Amino acid sequence: MKQRLISAGVGVLLLIVVLYFFNTPLVNAVVALLGALAVYELMSAAGYIKNRALTLLVILFAGATAFLPAEDFVTAAYGYVLLLVLLLLAGHEKIPFQEISFTFMIGLLVPFSFQMLLRFRDQFPEHIGFFYVFLALGSSWLTDTGAFFTGSFFGKHKLAPKISPKKTVEGVIGGVVTCTVFALVFAFFFVAYQQNHSVMLQVNYLALLLAAPFFSLTAVVGDLAASVIKRQCSIKDFGHIMPGHGGVLDRFDSVLMVAPLVYLAASHIDFIHLIA
Repeated sequence: MKQRLISAGVGVLLLIVVLYFFNTPLVNAVVALLGALAVYELMSAAGYIKNRALTLLVILFAGATAFLPAEDFVTAAYGYVLLLVLLLLAGHEKIPFQEISFTFMIGLLVPFSFQMLLRFRDQFPEHIGFFYVFLALGSSWLTDTGAFFTGSFFGKHKLAPKISPKKTVEGVIGGVVTCTVFALVFAFFFVAYQQNHSVMLQVNYLALLLAAPFFSLTAVVGDLAASVIKRQCSIKDFGHIMPGHGGVLDRFDSVLMVAPLVYLAASHIDFIHLIA
């Protein structure tokens, strides 16, 4: 537990530093690094890391997309898929189709999801984009934290024992409640802080109250999906970059599911807006 707390503290400090430079290319570089590490961890877990051409291609694509404008993602994705097909044709005697399919899936899913963190910054007004980044990250991580402590104290009914034996229904409920409370409290203090700096914002608390449970449940889905992959690949963690926490995917598995949902919701629902 001590090791987990120290690693979490270091992670929070690094997050604060990165968000301080929110409007600089440093954030793009961090997202590129996270995406590249995440796909590397998945290739390693699946046992496909020995195929250097495939591994290099998916790592380069995951890193490069963090520096591309959002409107160019589809073009880049087509180029990525075309290269995968050419690799399959060139190495059809040695490269199984399943390996290409796996690389195709993670190569599109992981960079696309991480890119949402950049779209919050680039497609929303500055302060609102910052709010959505924190909402996506907080919804993911606070759901996990709330579920862990609630499940530890009150958990009795197993949620998915064959996938993740320690997860309980009570834990999920605690995670949803924690996430929802976080979203409302964070919005309140965020608006108060911005007002002290002459930025007038208004929050639709009802919409946030209704949406937060869906963000939380999506985080649970992402966490369970990662557990399935680890169980099928016979590994405990995706990596060891964060002592006590595992690899990048062990910390961002739920974020990969929540960030796109928060982006889609924010594109259609006015959770927060500037007051003229």
